[in-house]
Amino acid sequence: MKKRILIVEDDITMRRAIGLVLYEAGIEISEAKNGEEAVNLIEDKNYDLVITDLFLDTLSGFDLYSKYKNEVSFIIITGRPESELGQRSKKVLGNNFLEKPFTSEQLIEKTNLILHK
Repeated sequence: MKKRILIVEDDITMRRAIGLVLYEAGIEISEAKNGEEAVNLIEDKNYDLVITDLFLDTLSGFDLYSKYKNEVSFIIITGRPESELGQRSKKVLGNNFLEKPFTSEQLIEKTNLILHK
């Protein structure tokens, strides 16, 4: 059975790039452009993993993680790991934290580690 991942990223170029890498790896993907859209999708569907940008609109990636961490696994990505929220997220998520820029290989490796636990 195919694994299902939700990608939450406000930058359409980044969202599509992540989606393409994962799709080519044989993973079923859905996309959300903001936190509210992500909440609706998470509530309606069953995902194996959510990959979310840390800084979104009214809901951060960390807010999504805090709300759904008992229901689905998360990878949080950010280009601002030095920020207070970035430091807190990295401390809480440990290996499930990915700093931009990252390679396709790093994304696939981290995703596979989580999906095949």
